[in-house]
Amino acid sequence: MGDYPGPFVANGSNELILRRATKADLDDITRVAQAGFPDDPEFNYRFPYRHKFPEDNWKWTRREYAEYLEQPQKFAVLVVTAPVVEDGRTRDRPIALAVWDMAVLKESTSGGIHGAHARTPISPANLLQMVASTSVATQTLHI
Repeated sequence: MGDYPGPFVANGSNELILRRATKADLDDITRVAQAGFPDDPEFNYRFPYRHKFPEDNWKWTRREYAEYLEQPQKFAVLVVTAPVVEDGRTRDRPIALAVWDMAVLKESTSGGIHGAHARTPISPANLLQMVASTSVATQTLHI
């Protein structure tokens, strides 16, 4: 996967751009999410074995963000890009991301657990605790 994000352009055009993400950004979004959220307690619940099975972690993190991108009526996915030199060429590459639930009362088409039942391996106790916490938060929101 190489170094990330790579050196900034040295010619003074280090402009950061905020824009809506596209499916073409998916690999970069996955890298940003994996690099940016390792200390997030939810990440430990969802991916307790991510260091032992990095390919599995990549696959399911990528699938989660693909599902956000596939539901633009519900989720706004934005990235901040910076000009980065890679292989002697300059391109704008996502270096930060944000996901907003724009329709909190609308159900997600993903079912909310992003394929957790198919991950190898999954901690059932962690999954149940996360789902229970999410259910309580959802019920509180709708009351």
